[in-house]
Amino acid sequence: MSLTPQESTVLGLWDSGLTVREIVVKTGIKKENVGRILSSFDGSRDQRVEEAGIRAGSAALLAAIQQVQA
Repeated sequence: MSLTPQESTVLGLWDSGLTVREIVVKTGIKKENVGRILSSFDGSRDQRVEEAGIRAGSAALLAAIQQVQA
């Protein structure tokens, strides 16, 4: 099975650490298409999305605590 140029680009950017949003902005590919490509080829996408949500929530909590302490 070979990858299309679009699939190759999306997977390469994802593997380099970009988020879905960053891939959309960088490539102009629709978010839905980026998500479809990632879910078709990268089994760890769901875990990465979950981890990103946890990191964002943790960062927001830390910022709120620091603001209260200031």
